[in-house]
Amino acid sequence: MHLQVAASVGAYCAGYLRLIMKNIEDYLISNNTATKELFGVSGMSDGDFLYYVADVAATSVQYGHQYELCNQTIRGVQSGQNPRVVFANYCRTTYSNIFGWNPMSYSQDVLKKVVLGNNTGGRQWWYQKCTEFGFFQIAPKYGSMRSQKIDLEYHRGLCSNVFQLGLWPDVNETNLYYGGKDIAGTSILFMNGSQDPWQHASKLVSSLGERSIMISCPNCGHGVDMRGCPQHPAQIQGNASNCSDITTVNIAREEVLDTLQSWISA
Repeated sequence: MHLQVAASVGAYCAGYLRLIMKNIEDYLISNNTATKELFGVSGMSDGDFLYYVADVAATSVQYGHQYELCNQTIRGVQSGQNPRVVFANYCRTTYSNIFGWNPMSYSQDVLKKVVLGNNTGGRQWWYQKCTEFGFFQIAPKYGSMRSQKIDLEYHRGLCSNVFQLGLWPDVNETNLYYGGKDIAGTSILFMNGSQDPWQHASKLVSSLGERSIMISCPNCGHGVDMRGCPQHPAQIQGNASNCSDITTVNIAREEVLDTLQSWISA
């Protein structure tokens, strides 16, 4: 996933994001309280904070907002502003306005709470990860835009702390249940956006009864086939007019209809 984020934003922007993330982590070590206050997450643990700032970049790309991410951060740093201040401004203005997520929803103290309401969906997603799939976004050893502290032990601690059950995904059992690479199902469509980091957890090559369609354009991210562009907030009726290549999206949608009709009529 990390490598796809870097590929989607391009080497130039990825370089700035690495610089920013290093600046944030260095300042977190030297002035922990002030760093978290800058981002409006006072009281959040170091690990959860580092996960949050990395996820801001990843989800911006995932949902078709890499232009806002790169333009604002690059211009800010080039103008002489402190890198961490530039990114904090992006988080608290642009990112907050687009997604409307409370950054404290990344805190394990919040994830522990069994309540219904805004910004509570993360608990369900983490439960699925901690019991079945994993999909842990661990920092690669080299060239990372994510802190090295976001490692397997961070995720192990989160699963144990949030659910208090010593949960850990049995991926072998999950693969047996769903079929692994030989998926236990037929007539399945796998729709992927070229900029979506999650494409690498999908099926990218078609096989008998399992069609894979890649929708390629510079802002075609997660769920572009149904959500349009950008992918968050979702566009009414999946409006694709803001996709950088409308034709590609429309062709893919026609392929979906043709495929479904062929399966139904078979």
